[in-house]
Amino acid sequence: MPHKKLVPILLLTLVNTLGFSILIPVLPFVIKQYGSSEIIFGMLISAYSTFQFLAAPFLGSLSDYWGRKPVLLITQLGTLLSWVIFASAYFLDAEKVWLGAAASIWVIGLARIADGITGGNNSVTNAYLADSIPRKEKAAAFGLLGATFGVGMIIGPAAGGLTMSTSWGYLGTALFAIGLSTITLFSIQYLLTESLPVEKRTKTLDTNFWRQVNLWKKVQRWKDNKLIQTTIQLRLIFGLVLASYTSIIALYIIDVFGLNESQLAWFLLFVGSFMIFNQAVMVKPVVKKIGEFPTLLLALGLMTGGLFGMSLVAELWEFVLVYYFSNLGVSLLMPTVMSVLSNEVAENEQGEISGVVEGLSAFSMAVAPVVAGFGYYHLGAQVFWIFSGMTALALAWFWWGYNHCQKRTSLV
Repeated sequence: MPHKKLVPILLLTLVNTLGFSILIPVLPFVIKQYGSSEIIFGMLISAYSTFQFLAAPFLGSLSDYWGRKPVLLITQLGTLLSWVIFASAYFLDAEKVWLGAAASIWVIGLARIADGITGGNNSVTNAYLADSIPRKEKAAAFGLLGATFGVGMIIGPAAGGLTMSTSWGYLGTALFAIGLSTITLFSIQYLLTESLPVEKRTKTLDTNFWRQVNLWKKVQRWKDNKLIQTTIQLRLIFGLVLASYTSIIALYIIDVFGLNESQLAWFLLFVGSFMIFNQAVMVKPVVKKIGEFPTLLLALGLMTGGLFGMSLVAELWEFVLVYYFSNLGVSLLMPTVMSVLSNEVAENEQGEISGVVEGLSAFSMAVAPVVAGFGYYHLGAQVFWIFSGMTALALAWFWWGYNHCQKRTSLV
């Protein structure tokens, strides 16, 4: 696949990821600036993922009907406009209140919804790569796409914190995102070629949203495979815990350790690098040494202890230590779950099971931040005890469920 074809797709993936991650260290300061609570913070985080979850299936189908490039252009233009809306909130009167919240908060919420809808084009980027890449090169290309997502999750918080720390505040963050979105829009227009010929496009468009997002019905396809059912249940609980604690971690660090915008940015960049190390260095030898099922149990145990320890630490270095072990658990669990599920389904079901997992992840990111924000507002650091308890229950449930599975060969 020519290198120039990858550039706009990778830029688009990066921009979509930054649309979520860049605001992790920014929104806590924004809600404090306008006198809003942690509950509002959770709602703002959740808005993006909620509408991304709802939009992604439809945008994928729309690209089958219209073609990939028109949908990518329209959605990227929407992303650009969403950041313009976000920037406009900066110029509103800080004292102006609508329905109990600062007017700027409502405008920011609207911007997050718009960005979530257009950020659902990740399904289109995946389809574009599937159209364009020979079978033997797909694994490497999708790996590069996944690596771009990982980079976005690491540099996003750093970029957000550094741009927020300027004299312009969150306007600087919005201008940075506007510039990057503009570059991406032009790269799609001038570097991206259509990958789906007219003769291969669908003739009708299914506009039934319920059929598109009904994950429960999709999961029932494997209702007779207890191992798949148990592993999917584990992935759902894990996703809810991961989305919960990552959505409030910036609030917690600010409250406990008193970091400012730039300090928080560099700190999140540092702890974000744990994921790269653990994924690249730790996962393969651990799975090879002890097997998939013990790896999942180890991962859940590390997360349980790490999350509980987060609520007890008093020094920043102590937090880094317990955060590393929690991150190691996350790094071990995510690829191992996918490996288990992939081994259990047929070759022609690989895309569907991947779609289910991605849907569960989006659902978790839509629901959990609101609940976590509410919990942190009322319980403070003790909310981490709940996250730890949920992970411990997942460990016990998976142990029990696995021992009652009829099929175990994929974990031997």
